[in-house]
Amino acid sequence: MNCTTGDLTGDYELYAARDADILKVAHHGSKYSTGDNFLDAVTPQAALITASRNSASLPHPDTLARLSERGIPIYATGRTGAVTITIKDGEAVLTPFLNEK
Repeated sequence: MNCTTGDLTGDYELYAARDADILKVAHHGSKYSTGDNFLDAVTPQAALITASRNSASLPHPDTLARLSERGIPIYATGRTGAVTITIKDGEAVLTPFLNEK
């Protein structure tokens, strides 16, 4: 199962919280998205962040730290390019276009 969050931040994230294997991180990984309580509720196995390589502020270091502290692999399109998700034997396999995480 996946979880997409759009531009939710803060307390509103908990309305979208559900257990998910893959999380599409809210608001391009802004400082005020993907809070601790939300991550505790969702417990993703991987995080996708859509943000430009040219963005100086996104994804925000605080958001990256929250994901990293939980050992969640991060696929940020500014570094990895497109990410292909393939379901194989009931498991999601994420393959970054640029082969970087």
